Amino acid sequence: MLFPALRMGFLVVPTHLIDPLCAARSIVDRYGPMVAQAVLCDFITEGHFGRHLRRMREVYAEHLDVLLTAARSEWGDRLTLQSTDTGLQTVAWLSKGLGDVEFARAANGRGVEVGALSEYALNWKVRNGLQIGFASVGLAELRRGVRAIAKLL
Repeated sequence: MLFPALRMGFLVVPTHLIDPLCAARSIVDRYGPMVAQAVLCDFITEGHFGRHLRRMREVYAEHLDVLLTAARSEWGDRLTLQSTDTGLQTVAWLSKGLGDVEFARAANGRGVEVGALSEYALNWKVRNGLQIGFASVGLAELRRGVRAIAKLL
């Protein structure tokens, strides 16, 4: 949630899994980065992490709003974007007759990185859709991506 290079995380597990997970961790690496853990602890307890989360929620909400508005305007019902209250990405449902794998490849070829939902399942029985990220993309780039997808539609 902060910076992947820190390589720190945590698990909340049932009591009976603590010892096996500690044993597994000791095989992977003996000790976590103590200085980084201490700094991160201070960062959290002093409220900086909470402020970071609140700021990111605002940024991501703005990005989602831009994406939803542009998508409604450009795509109509050919590609229906699903709204979300959380997360960094959402789903867009393709109209009947459009294959998500082929469509995702075509979009990627135009510089718009999306994923085909059917590639995440063994037996796909739901209509075709795309996984669309919005959090780490600038607002102008979101609008450009929506226009590029509209041309494909």
